[in-house]
Amino acid sequence: MVSVNSTTKKTKFTVKTTSVKQVALLGDFNGWNETSHPMKKGKANVWEIELNLEEGEYQFLYRVDGQWQTDDTAQRVINSFGSENCLAQINFPTPIKKESKAAPKKKAASPAKKK
Repeated sequence: MVSVNSTTKKTKFTVKTTSVKQVALLGDFNGWNETSHPMKKGKANVWEIELNLEEGEYQFLYRVDGQWQTDDTAQRVINSFGSENCLAQINFPTPIKKESKAAPKKKAASPAKKK
Protein backbone atom coordinates (compact mmCIF):
# COMPACT_ATOMS: atom_id res chain seq x y z
CA MET A 1 0.00 0.00 0.00
CA VAL A 2 1.17 3.52 -0.74
CA SER A 3 0.21 6.46 1.45
CA VAL A 4 1.35 10.07 1.77
CA ASN A 5 1.72 11.83 5.12
CA SER A 6 0.18 15.28 4.59
CA THR A 7 2.33 16.81 7.35
CA THR A 8 5.77 15.42 6.51
CA LYS A 9 5.04 14.87 2.78
CA LYS A 10 6.77 11.49 3.02
CA THR A 11 5.50 8.60 0.94
CA LYS A 12 5.14 5.32 2.81
CA PHE A 13 5.21 1.96 1.04
CA THR A 14 3.99 -1.06 3.00
CA VAL A 15 3.59 -4.70 2.05
CA LYS A 16 2.40 -7.61 4.21
CA THR A 17 4.22 -10.90 3.74
CA THR A 18 4.76 -14.05 5.75
CA SER A 19 7.92 -16.07 6.32
CA VAL A 20 10.28 -13.93 4.25
CA LYS A 21 13.79 -12.74 4.96
CA GLN A 22 14.18 -9.76 2.67
CA VAL A 23 11.98 -7.17 0.97
CA ALA A 24 13.14 -4.29 -1.22
CA LEU A 25 11.31 -1.49 -3.01
CA LEU A 26 12.31 -0.95 -6.63
CA GLY A 27 11.00 1.61 -9.05
CA ASP A 28 11.70 4.24 -11.63
CA PHE A 29 12.56 6.62 -8.75
CA ASN A 30 15.67 4.53 -7.89
CA GLY A 31 16.62 3.11 -11.29
CA TRP A 32 15.11 -0.27 -10.32
CA ASN A 33 18.10 -0.75 -8.00
CA GLU A 34 17.56 -3.77 -5.77
CA THR A 35 19.87 -2.55 -3.00
CA SER A 36 18.98 1.13 -2.70
CA HIS A 37 15.71 0.81 -0.77
CA PRO A 38 15.59 -2.22 1.54
CA MET A 39 12.41 -2.32 3.57
CA LYS A 40 12.25 -2.87 7.34
CA LYS A 41 10.07 -5.48 8.97
CA GLY A 42 7.54 -4.05 11.38
CA LYS A 43 4.72 -5.55 13.40
CA ALA A 44 2.45 -8.30 12.05
CA ASN A 45 4.74 -9.17 9.09
CA VAL A 46 4.34 -5.72 7.54
CA TRP A 47 7.43 -4.40 5.76
CA GLU A 48 7.72 -0.66 5.27
CA ILE A 49 9.81 2.22 4.03
CA GLU A 50 9.27 6.00 3.84
CA LEU A 51 10.68 8.10 1.01
CA ASN A 52 10.84 11.77 0.13
CA LEU A 53 9.32 11.73 -3.36
CA GLU A 54 8.22 14.72 -5.38
CA GLU A 55 4.65 14.92 -6.59
CA GLY A 56 4.18 12.81 -9.69
CA GLU A 57 3.57 9.34 -11.03
CA TYR A 58 5.95 6.47 -10.23
CA GLN A 59 6.15 2.83 -11.28
CA PHE A 60 7.32 0.34 -8.66
CA LEU A 61 7.47 -3.31 -7.57
CA TYR A 62 8.55 -5.18 -4.47
CA ARG A 63 11.35 -7.75 -4.52
CA VAL A 64 10.50 -10.39 -1.91
CA ASP A 65 13.22 -12.99 -1.30
CA GLY A 66 14.35 -12.55 -4.91
CA GLN A 67 10.85 -12.76 -6.43
CA TRP A 68 8.90 -9.88 -7.98
CA GLN A 69 5.71 -8.97 -6.16
CA THR A 70 3.06 -6.40 -6.97
CA ASP A 71 1.00 -4.33 -4.58
CA ASP A 72 -2.59 -5.62 -4.54
CA THR A 73 -3.93 -2.15 -3.70
CA ALA A 74 -2.12 -0.26 -6.51
CA GLN A 75 -3.12 0.48 -10.07
CA ARG A 76 -1.14 -1.45 -12.68
CA VAL A 77 0.52 -0.57 -15.98
CA ILE A 78 2.08 -2.83 -18.59
CA ASN A 79 5.87 -2.47 -18.69
CA SER A 80 8.24 -2.95 -21.65
CA PHE A 81 8.68 -6.65 -20.73
CA GLY A 82 4.97 -7.36 -21.11
CA SER A 83 4.39 -7.80 -17.38
CA GLU A 84 2.84 -5.35 -14.92
CA ASN A 85 4.32 -2.65 -12.73
CA CYS A 86 2.45 -0.94 -9.93
CA LEU A 87 1.63 2.73 -10.24
CA ALA A 88 1.82 5.28 -7.43
CA GLN A 89 0.33 8.71 -7.95
CA ILE A 90 1.87 11.07 -5.38
CA ASN A 91 -0.13 14.22 -4.63
CA PHE A 92 0.34 16.37 -1.57
CA PRO A 93 -2.96 17.43 -0.02
CA THR A 94 -3.59 21.16 0.10
CA PRO A 95 -3.44 22.29 3.72
CA ILE A 96 -6.80 23.36 5.11
CA LYS A 97 -6.71 26.81 6.65
CA LYS A 98 -8.10 26.86 10.15
CA GLU A 99 -10.78 29.42 10.72
CA SER A 100 -10.46 31.65 13.72
CA LYS A 101 -12.96 30.77 16.44
CA ALA A 102 -12.70 34.22 18.01
CA ALA A 103 -15.68 36.51 17.50
CA PRO A 104 -15.11 39.15 14.85
CA LYS A 105 -14.07 42.50 16.22
CA LYS A 106 -16.71 45.17 16.06
CA LYS A 107 -15.82 48.50 14.56
CA ALA A 108 -16.11 51.45 16.86
CA ALA A 109 -19.16 53.54 16.13
CA SER A 110 -18.38 56.79 14.40
CA PRO A 111 -19.53 59.90 16.16
CA ALA A 112 -22.93 61.16 15.09
CA LYS A 113 -22.84 64.00 12.62
CA LYS A 114 -24.49 67.23 13.62
CA LYS A 115 -26.83 68.89 11.16
